[in-house]
Parts: sequence; C-alpha cells; structure tokens
Amino acid sequence: MKHFGYGCSMVLGGWLLVALAIVFWLQDSYGARITDTFGIAAAAGLLGWGGLGLLFSAGVTLRERFAARAALNGAMPRDGAGAVVIGTVQGHGAPLLAPFNGEECFAYSYRISHDNGKSGKRRTVVQLYEGYALAPCAIATETGYFRLLTVPWLDPATTCSSGTNLAAAQRYVAATTFLPQHQHLPELKRRWEDADGSYRSDIGRPLQEDMSWHRCTLVQQVLRPKVTVCVIGYFSSEQRGFVPSPPWAKDAYIYQCSGAELLRKLARSVLWRLFWSLALGAAAAGLVAAFVSDHLARVS
Repeated sequence: MKHFGYGCSMVLGGWLLVALAIVFWLQDSYGARITDTFGIAAAAGLLGWGGLGLLFSAGVTLRERFAARAALNGAMPRDGAGAVVIGTVQGHGAPLLAPFNGEECFAYSYRISHDNGKSGKRRTVVQLYEGYALAPCAIATETGYFRLLTVPWLDPATTCSSGTNLAAAQRYVAATTFLPQHQHLPELKRRWEDADGSYRSDIGRPLQEDMSWHRCTLVQQVLRPKVTVCVIGYFSSEQRGFVPSPPWAKDAYIYQCSGAELLRKLARSVLWRLFWSLALGAAAAGLVAAFVSDHLARVS
C-alpha cells in the first residue's frame, strides 16, 4: 500500500502545514487569537493545499507532454518517472482473451457492478467483480522495443471495449475462482509490485438472491495487439522497459491513441489543472481576507 500511504501522508501533512502557516500568520500580522483561527485555517488550508497540489500536477503533466513530443521526434525514453513511449503493442506469446467478448488483447481490466433499480436513498450500487490481467508484451517503436514489466492502468476513454456480452460475462464468472473482497488490498499491493510482465487477479463476491444479472453493468478495458499506444510511466534503461514505480511516482498509464492525440490530451489536462489551481487558491485567499476583514472590524 506504498502509493496509498504516501498519498495520504502528503495530503494530510501538506494540509496541516498550510493550516499552521495561516494560523501563525494571522496571529503575527493581526494579533488574532489562535483558537479563533482554527476553523478558517482548516478550510483555507485545505483549499490552498489542493490548489498547490493541482499546480504541481500541472507541472508534472507539462513535463510529460515535453517527453511525449520528444518521443514523437524519435528520442529514447529517459530513466525515471514521466518517461513516454509511443508505438505499437507486440506480444511475446499467446494473447489473452477479454472476459466479456473474447477479443484478443495483451492486457485487460473489467468491473461488474449491480444496481438494485430503486430510487432515492433506497438505491444501492454494489461492485460485484473486478479483475486485471497482463500478458508479456512490448511496445515497438522506431528506437526499439520496450517491455511492459509493470501492470499498467488502461485509460478508460481510449481503451474501452465495445460489444461486451452479458452471456460471456456470466460464463466467465461461472468458470473463475474469485478471491474474496477482503483480499482486495493485499492483491492491489501485489499488482503494484508485480515486475515480470505477467499478472492476473480476479476479486469478487457472489450474487445475492435479490440480485439480477439484468441489472448489472459491465465495464471492460483492453490493450489490443498491433495498435498504436502511448505509455507514460517509470522507465528503466537497464531493464529496457517500464517497471513498478516508487511511492512518489505515478503508475504506468496507457492511452490507446496517436502521439498527436496524446499531446492534445495532455495540453487540455494542464490547462484544466491550472484553472482549478487558480480557483482553489482564490477561494482560499478570499476566505482568509474575509476573516481578516471581520477581525479588524471587531477590534476597531
């Protein structure tokens, strides 16, 4: 759970530091009592830290865009986080068969959720089954072959599988042994640390008597053979491939699109993050300014 633990510590630790900075600044600059500043510091600190986080994320995404442009120009991926490879998927053996339609692929993820069909507060949506699989494969580019030695996230927008079949999903569930739901966290840790390019996990719970397959939603992503993909992740030139990332770096992420389309996606992501970073920063500043104005009015 290294990524989850690191993320939580960054969120809580950063929030606390920004909140404390606001508390001491209000006390030092305006003589506000510490007990009076806790509420405003917590609220403004959360907004401010969120804005700083988005600003940092925009910088990371911009760096990834530079790496994507370099990859389009034939540059070798660099060691470490944010490396980009653009090419076609080539297998090192037999492909996998996607659970919901049987199409050939070298990686897939799936999820089956159940909606009880009720409205309002009585409505419940339960995730019943989920799974991930990866077969040995590499990305073929103009500069060579680069292996996929870590389980990647598949971009939902570009790797979504059409033609999913309910009957095929039922057959897959009937033929598969699922780990129980309480094994989800250990299995997630195993997925993050897997480094041999071959992986599979299936986690689920059985349908209850009041559940119906006809109220189930199927979601499936696939990494198809011989299609153009863009991979962003932690790269090792020694292993000549993408490997599990350290806690502070993002996991490998795959877009099934051209390099030009990736550049557009990353540019939109940078602008979106900058916009919300400014919005959260302005909201935090507005809360602090309102507190200062009220405080000065009360002491004058």
